[in-house]
Amino acid sequence: AIKSGPIMASSDQLTITVKGRGGHGSSPHFALDPIPVACEIVQAIQTLVTRRIDVFDPGVITVTSIHSGTAYNVIPEHATILGTILHGLGDIDSFGIEKRAGVVRYCNYGDAVCFEVLCCD
Repeated sequence: AIKSGPIMASSDQLTITVKGRGGHGSSPHFALDPIPVACEIVQAIQTLVTRRIDVFDPGVITVTSIHSGTAYNVIPEHATILGTILHGLGDIDSFGIEKRAGVVRYCNYGDAVCFEVLCCD
C-alpha cells in the first residue's frame, strides 16, 4: 500500500556549550559555575516542542549527553550539552537556529556566562 505525506523525519545534531569561569569547590563565589546553567537549558529544551512548535509539525528534541568537569572538588570552566533534533517535512525550519538560541537566551544569565549553539545537518 502507498501512503501519501511525509514518511521519515529529518535529523540535526545539537551542541550547546556553556562557558563560565572555573574555580575551586571551596570558593564557589569566585567562579561562574556552568553546570546549573546547563541544567536550566536542558529543562527549557524539554518544553520547547510543546510550547514553541506547531502541534501539526511533529518534532522531537532529545538531550543525549551532558559533559562537564573532571574532578570532584573543581568547578569546571564549561559544560557541553549534546542532542538530536528530529523534525517532519512540513516546516523544515521549525527548529531553526534562532529558536534553539532562543532557548538559551530564555535562561537569561546575563553576562555571567556565555553560550555557543552549534547545529549540524
